[in-house]
Amino acid sequence: MKNKATINNSSIESAGIPKDYKESIAEYIWNGFDANATTVEVNFNYNDINSIEEL
Repeated sequence: MKNKATINNSSIESAGIPKDYKESIAEYIWNGFDANATTVEVNFNYNDINSIEEL
């Protein structure tokens, strides 16, 4: 069975996903600890202009 789903700005805003990237990273880290993780890693790479390219 196939279901059709659509995503728009208002559906993302109502999903409880933080708009600020710092809040999203903090939420990711806390989710790890909530799952009883003893270590949570956040890896990132810089590009040629010294901005974070990949997280």
